[in-house]
Amino acid sequence: MKRTYTLILLLTLAMLAIADVSAAAQPTSADFVQEIQEKAPRHDLMMRMLASGVNPNMTINGCPLIIYVTMKLVRKKTADEAQWFAMLSAILKMRAHVDELDTNLHTALMYASYYGHDQAVKLLLKHHAQAGFLNDRGESPISKAHDGFNSALTENQKKRYKEIIALLTTHAATFKRARA
Repeated sequence: MKRTYTLILLLTLAMLAIADVSAAAQPTSADFVQEIQEKAPRHDLMMRMLASGVNPNMTINGCPLIIYVTMKLVRKKTADEAQWFAMLSAILKMRAHVDELDTNLHTALMYASYYGHDQAVKLLLKHHAQAGFLNDRGESPISKAHDGFNSALTENQKKRYKEIIALLTTHAATFKRARA
């Protein structure tokens, strides 16, 4: 009788261990919170959490998700740039607030413009980011693109900034005409 109980206990413990291993393979909200607290959420975990219904307008350490992802995209010229671009596209499709401000009073479009990331600028404009937006300091995506142009080192970078400035100027003028 004692052996039967011992065997049942061992089987139960083994089943719990298997359940723990399979649960560890799937990220949970606690995993995401831990990543946020470590200030380095990975795009793959973030994509899975978004797919499970996490609000695309959440903040990461006080920074709106759309700005966090945009900053990861425009400042990281690494192999995972495509994944961050996909993440930005995904949160925009989930209707994230495209003109959300961070603590520096900047929008995602301002960062993309300043860092000269033309694909991010186009994507944000496609999702109705305001090219003519002015923050409390009088800064706009166009002025941030001019700042980036002034710090550009190569002719290719300057050319990209000129294209971004032209694109932003066109969108800002179209927006103003539509509102009038």
